[in-house]
Amino acid sequence: MHRYLKIGNEQLIDQLKRFFLVIKKSERIESSEIQNSWKEVEKLIDDGHDLDDCNNKVETTSHRKKGNLSFYFTAISIAAMVLLFVMLPWQNWRMMHEPSVLSILQNSSITSDSIKQISLFLSNKNQVQIENESIVHYDREGNVIVDSGKKKTAQSLNNGGSESTHENLNQIVVPRGKRMHLMLSDGTMMYVNSESRVIYPARFKGNKREIAVEGEIYLEVARNEKAPFVVKTVGCDIQVLGTVLNVSAYKNSNISVVLVKGRVEVKAAHEKSILNPSQLLTLESGVMTTKAVNVAKYICWKDDMMLLQNDRVSKILDDLSRYYGVPVWYDKNVQKLVLSGKLDLAESTDAVFDIVKESASLKMNKLEGGGYYFSSK
Repeated sequence: MHRYLKIGNEQLIDQLKRFFLVIKKSERIESSEIQNSWKEVEKLIDDGHDLDDCNNKVETTSHRKKGNLSFYFTAISIAAMVLLFVMLPWQNWRMMHEPSVLSILQNSSITSDSIKQISLFLSNKNQVQIENESIVHYDREGNVIVDSGKKKTAQSLNNGGSESTHENLNQIVVPRGKRMHLMLSDGTMMYVNSESRVIYPARFKGNKREIAVEGEIYLEVARNEKAPFVVKTVGCDIQVLGTVLNVSAYKNSNISVVLVKGRVEVKAAHEKSILNPSQLLTLESGVMTTKAVNVAKYICWKDDMMLLQNDRVSKILDDLSRYYGVPVWYDKNVQKLVLSGKLDLAESTDAVFDIVKESASLKMNKLEGGGYYFSSK
């Protein structure tokens, strides 16, 4: 009887050890916790084993089989209880303390108007300044290369094998008058507009791909059906599989999502909507509206163009102020005017503002110290 139980114990112990190792891979549990918990399991199994040996000296064969089965149920129950005691404190701590990409975006002291140069803030707190129109490229391991005409490695973002899902979060901050391109570790291409911030992991893990945005981005999302891509803003979540879209979520402004290709689902507090290509969704005061649009108007900023279709001159000037990073003022009469046409934003600031001035029949004063003031004639 003793030999029979010993063989059963070894098989059960091997199974339980493999089980604990699987749990350790998916949860941040210290090895010392696993070791201590396992010692408790072994002690209780041994106690149960000794008790069975004593009892089995006077038991029949059928009783021995019943006792053996009872032993297995007891051992499994012990392992389950130990596992719960090990995991639950960490699970509760993680739920309460692990920051999300959105919470980091909301609570960060870094703002796009507090810096003058595009800045990449790494998970190790280092800051890398980046030239305008540069491309930041992440490989699948989270290493990053900044391409600003000549390639150079900005920083290795290997997290040392950490199992945590939040320790490798990076932040890119683009001030007024600047723009940049970002290739994420999954192959997703992102264009980041002026006065924008994006929180994202250096390396996506598992079936979770989440970023948080304040400002405006254009996305060409790499398709991965097992890991939907989620863009989080203060107001809504946008979930995609593989698609092309533009998201505008500037602070104190309405949120807009324009779908170029594919399909997305937009979720707000009490509403949900599915977008098809060539549709614009606007979220204003918690209310969603959708309509068909010419998508080129909403994505051409990434190609240094601005398409105008009966747009208010005041909004045009505000957008140009953000794009070029220069202050602009105008009188209240300017707000009543509208313009249609096309502006080549690759031209000089003076040249573009002069076109607006002539097209809208305005007066323009270039102020000392920088900036422009527009008034009606």
